[in-house]
Amino acid sequence: MIAKSQKFVLSVLLASVLLVSMAFVPAVTAQPENELADGFIIDSNGQITPKSVVGELGENICDGLIAVLWTLDHVIDDDRIEDAQDDLSEAADAFRNNNISRGMDYLDYALSTIWDILYDWASQIPSWLYNELVDLLNEAQDFIDQYS
Repeated sequence: MIAKSQKFVLSVLLASVLLVSMAFVPAVTAQPENELADGFIIDSNGQITPKSVVGELGENICDGLIAVLWTLDHVIDDDRIEDAQDDLSEAADAFRNNNISRGMDYLDYALSTIWDILYDWASQIPSWLYNELVDLLNEAQDFIDQYS
């Protein structure tokens, strides 16, 4: 028989895998209100502009990190997780609206916060989650280094 704590860990693991996979699969049915068609958006001034590939990549990175932080929030209790999620949401919105510079700034703030969390809680985070976060953080930093 599986213990309650093992069921919880298993359910968190499965939920995180599902959320991470959903974050990287493009939405097929719904489009944001400001999106006209594939490759074009309406910006805040009503101008039609092409979507940026960099913006889409940044948005996907932010969504993936938000999903993993959701899982981390069920393992440890740290208010900085919500702060990092807020920064990542701001970054994703900026990337979605082709404001790459602003998105990079918010993403950089979030990465710094997440690294601090990992440093402080490393011994209490399951290794699979820790490794997943480190991989995503390194990919996000590579993204910033390449496109900033």
